[in-house]
Amino acid sequence: MVSANLAPLNAVIDIDSGNPGTPATPWLKARFVSATTPARLAIFTNQTGLPAGIYKGRVLVKYGAAQTLIVQVTFTVDLTPPHLNVARQLPQVRRHRRRQRNR
Repeated sequence: MVSANLAPLNAVIDIDSGNPGTPATPWLKARFVSATTPARLAIFTNQTGLPAGIYKGRVLVKYGAAQTLIVQVTFTVDLTPPHLNVARQLPQVRRHRRRQRNR
């Protein structure tokens, strides 16, 4: 990644399970969308194979020894089947009366 003035920045993305030193979660991924500052970070989740529950993780963007940006991620998997309630309404027909003009 490079800054707007084209000076290189050493930025690294790390992911953990929500606490320092914990392993990365397999359901959470992140990458830079742009390579020039101000850079955008895309965060992706994947619920494949996860049982219902609440999952936590962190995305850490480290800029050398200068600073670390921490993004807390909470991901909820709800396997309840979707339910759609439909209220039946009969179509309504409205008649508009035409006004007659007096000649």
